[in-house]
This record gives sequence, structure tokens and C-alpha cells, in this order.
Amino acid sequence: GGRWWQKKEKPSLNDPVLMKEDNRVTTSKYNVATFLPIFLFEMFTRVAYLYFLIQAGLSWWSVVSPYSGIGATMALTFVLVVAGVKAIWEDVKRHREDEILNKSITHRVKFDEDGELRIEDVSWTDIKVGDAVMVKDDENFPADLLCLYSDLPDNVCFIKTTNLDGETNLKIRKPVDIPAIDSVESLRSVQLTLRAESPNNNLHNFKGTIAAA
Repeated sequence: GGRWWQKKEKPSLNDPVLMKEDNRVTTSKYNVATFLPIFLFEMFTRVAYLYFLIQAGLSWWSVVSPYSGIGATMALTFVLVVAGVKAIWEDVKRHREDEILNKSITHRVKFDEDGELRIEDVSWTDIKVGDAVMVKDDENFPADLLCLYSDLPDNVCFIKTTNLDGETNLKIRKPVDIPAIDSVESLRSVQLTLRAESPNNNLHNFKGTIAAA
């Protein structure tokens, strides 16, 4: 529960990771142009498929095989077609799930020219590095976030990491200690610089420094 406010470092022109065009989530493996080469590469990097490919090829060489190569080739083709149809079906489902996830709504914190606080409902793909984001109870995080403020008692948040590690128990997190941030409105006058490590697969540790101006 609680609210998370996130503000990331402004992108550097020399950092290709931070200069991503959007916050799009992509779990699909193929598109129309890449399906065939990627699928065939995945199949024939497996020893069994490579063996049957070589066998089917040699079966057309009369010096090596006394039988026609039609049978071995048809058998290999049938197996590849079935595997290809299965791969396409699974990837279509991933494309649909990605589309639903990317259209999910989150809440971006903005201040207009008069300094008035505004909360904008935007899709996940519209979130950029440096945005401040509000996450409400039972909502998913739209990106990697740094907790700046919580309106729960004792200034804590309770989060679930089920989608990451399968654990269903709530974990307690506290915002970073920045005295200048004691309310949502205080974000108006705070400028933060965050230096963080490159993306990695460590779910439980994060190294970085943050400075407030």
C-alpha cells in the first residue's frame, strides 16, 4: 500500500540505455520479418534437429544413402512446421499481453507554469526517464522506481514482488532520506540527480547515489 514517487536522472546523450524512446514492455520473440531466421536458428542450434538436418541432406546423396531423401526431408519438415505453428501461437499471445500491459494507465506528477500540482493519467509507454510517478494501492509499477515519498504512517510502503520472484508476502520499503521532500507538493522545488548502476538481473540489491539541489 501507500504511494511511490519516482524521479530518475535526466538522460545523458551518451547513454543508450537512458535514451530509450519509450517505456514499452516487450516479451514477444518474433515479428513478421524475424520469425523465420530466428526460429530456424533456435531449432538447428539444438543437437537433435541439427542431426536430422544433416541426415536429411545426406539422404539425397546417392553415394551415401541407397534410399530417397523424400522421407527424411518430409519428416523433418513436418516436425518444423508443427514446432513453428506452436511458436507462432505462443508469440501471438505474448504480443497481445504486451499490448494490454503497455496500455495500462499510471499517474504522472506534473507542475504547471503557475506551480500548481497536476496528476496526469498516461499509458506506461509514455513514461520517460526523469518523470515523477504516483503508484496507488494494488497498482503495478510501470517502470523501475525510486521511492521518494509515502503517505502511509511511519512513511513506509508495502510491496509485492510476485511478478519478479514468485514471493507473495508483503515487503516493507522506505523512501530515500531526503529532508526536503516531506509532501507531494515539495517535489515542486526539489531537483534530484540519480546515478545508478546499469540494468542487471539482481532483484534484491541496487547501487546508486542520489543528490538533491
